[in-house]
Amino acid sequence: MTGRALYVTVTGKRVIIVLCAIKKTQTTPKRWIDLAETRARTIDTGETT
Repeated sequence: MTGRALYVTVTGKRVIIVLCAIKKTQTTPKRWIDLAETRARTIDTGETT
């Protein structure tokens, strides 16, 4: 079994893991990538403009 993690670096040293899963195949399912992208878009960066 192989584990995979999709993560996003937001600012500085802050790293947010948006998806972790145990993989059974070589390819990452599109629904996992879509879910990770959705979660990444909802992250509050804490930055002010």
